[in-house]
Amino acid sequence: LLRQLTGDFNQWPRGSVPAITVRASRAENAMYSSKDFQTRLTMSLREPRFPWLDERADADREDLRGLHEDIAEATEFWSRLRSGSSERELRREFEEHAPLRAMKWVVVRDAGAMCSTKRGTEPSQHILSCMEMAEETNSVWIVFGTPPVGKVWEKHDEISRRAVIVFIDRYRETP
Repeated sequence: LLRQLTGDFNQWPRGSVPAITVRASRAENAMYSSKDFQTRLTMSLREPRFPWLDERADADREDLRGLHEDIAEATEFWSRLRSGSSERELRREFEEHAPLRAMKWVVVRDAGAMCSTKRGTEPSQHILSCMEMAEETNSVWIVFGTPPVGKVWEKHDEISRRAVIVFIDRYRETP
């Protein structure tokens, strides 16, 4: 999917990161941590990795090596930028740098982790935060999760009005 969305990597502007993948995780006592998630987003721009490109059977190894060298050189510049430690600073850094890195696509894996929240926190608050970042960075977010991830869309009509929700029956062949 990402290879189709981002096109030929030889055509990417130098230092760009057109797509990132990030995993939502239960990083804090088996609970979802929005700061951990924000750290993962920010680090995906600071130190990009493209495992979905390396898996290409048709990719020219020499071209891939050149891409990784370009990314490493650009990453040296980005990593020198001020490193914020608070969640708010990490978010601001992500929202400022994503457009500069020409990022258009964010794939969130294992989004069901967002449903493991502390008492008093609604899972839908996390997806609203993602939607705000998508709007701020003018990017498209694709969120994957198992059926319990549906809780992140509950209780907020705003989410269903502003997002396209597609349920995919993963384990059964469908026409």
